[in-house]
Amino acid sequence: MSDKDVTKEDKLGIIASHIRNIKVNKFNLELTILEEEASTSPNEADITSINAQIAVYNSKMSALEAKYTAVQAE
Repeated sequence: MSDKDVTKEDKLGIIASHIRNIKVNKFNLELTILEEEASTSPNEADITSINAQIAVYNSKMSALEAKYTAVQAE
């Protein structure tokens, strides 16, 4: 399968799917932080770790959004 077998619309759909998955995962992490903060003794190390994971998701989302824009311009 060559690149020519994957249409522009296919590429945009695949990228959009990845972006959506990242948004879902990020939302799950935000809920995990909310739950942790609601506990009687929140674990700050866990919250810090989760925030780091969210930062990674934000970076990935930015890269995918840039790729989406580039594919749109093709």
